[in-house]
Amino acid sequence: MKDPNLLRPKELLYMILVTVPPLLMLFIPNYANIYLGIDAWWIFAIIFVIDVIFAWVITRITHLCPGQNVVGMCKYAFGNFVGTAFAVLFALLFTFKSFMYFRQTLEYVYMSTYNLEPTYYYVIPMILLVIIAQLFDSRTIFRLSNIVFGFMIATYIVLMISALRNFDSKNLMPVLVDGVGPVFNALPHFFTWTGNVVVLLMYFHNTDTKDSLTKQVVLGSVLAYGIIVVLNVLFIGVFGNISGFFTTSVFELSIFFNGSTYFNNFDSIIKLAWIFSTFIRDSIFICASAEAISQILNVKSTKLIRITLPLVIAILSVFIMKNEEKFFNVAMGVSSVLCAVVQYGAVLILWITLAVKKKSVAGSASTSLQGD
Repeated sequence: MKDPNLLRPKELLYMILVTVPPLLMLFIPNYANIYLGIDAWWIFAIIFVIDVIFAWVITRITHLCPGQNVVGMCKYAFGNFVGTAFAVLFALLFTFKSFMYFRQTLEYVYMSTYNLEPTYYYVIPMILLVIIAQLFDSRTIFRLSNIVFGFMIATYIVLMISALRNFDSKNLMPVLVDGVGPVFNALPHFFTWTGNVVVLLMYFHNTDTKDSLTKQVVLGSVLAYGIIVVLNVLFIGVFGNISGFFTTSVFELSIFFNGSTYFNNFDSIIKLAWIFSTFIRDSIFICASAEAISQILNVKSTKLIRITLPLVIAILSVFIMKNEEKFFNVAMGVSSVLCAVVQYGAVLILWITLAVKKKSVAGSASTSLQGD
């Protein structure tokens, strides 16, 4: 009989689809143009390839050290002292990403109200929601992501139908001729929002898909990023760019259905889907942070950490949002380095070290058997 607390293959797939590709990728070409002065249309495709490759690497890691999360993997690979240091890096990464997604959700709720109310008005209900989510175990939060997944896919389908009605292949030409040269210079700026597949290192021991884990995770990552790529291509084909994604696409739907009320209602639904998607990511990363911190500190219960952490994140979010210009460049610089070093560099080092150690252990065992 299967353990009811384990994630089933479908639940793992939904979690990957909701968590791995940030919806922010829909705006990457525009953000690249605004902040970096380049038309980096190919940047989402390169991130797609990088993250799918690392999805495969991460599943290989869990096969090398079965039954352990990333904290146990690090201690097994590097020993207690160095392994703990590596585990702290992953805990910092999970905490930082939960902070960034909380801040992004807060910022988007604030912008969606079209008023100038103080940001902290929206912090209290968000803190309550995050804390309530943390009272459940991580598996329950993953299962809640199923609802978000269905909600998001429903809005995607309606928007795709709207886009296909107006598709013009001529608008795709800028996508095909911009080239990839400047993209590699811009790539580190987007590592904060990508590489989310690294969080799975905390949860593979909670799945019942160990035999087909590689297939599940890689397929889920391909589908997740595939949705984003299709949306990018469709809306570039329709509008020539992705700025004003919500407003322009929903306005097209409003004209089609001849109703301004429909425009307002559906615009709100899309915003709600966006907010839910970042909220789910935030909850998942807080779970990962709390479990990693509690294991590093040898604390049996994670409840206190999972309730305290959102409060700390909320205070930091409000403080930084009130001083946006002062902290923006520093935050972006720190985040790109931290995320690149841990979610890609540390993962590769962990994979190589575990592979070498497993080969060494297998060789020692073989020599011992021959001696006997």
